[in-house]
Amino acid sequence: MDTALQTNDAKAYLDANEEFHVRLYRAAGSPLLMTLIETVWLKVGPLSNQLFDHNPEAHVLNDAHNTMMKALD
Repeated sequence: MDTALQTNDAKAYLDANEEFHVRLYRAAGSPLLMTLIETVWLKVGPLSNQLFDHNPEAHVLNDAHNTMMKALD
């Protein structure tokens, strides 16, 4: 995700972001949770595509992910 942000590659960022979140959700081991989250992602997806449209703060999109990764270590 960091590389995608540095190169302003919205598709690569969103793909990696989805993979990051899906791995966390699946780790919970709850099929019901996955069903609920997939429903929400279908609704939020179009909004996520706009994160890179004229967003001067796009460079900080990954800060929370990095914090999470440090906490998981």
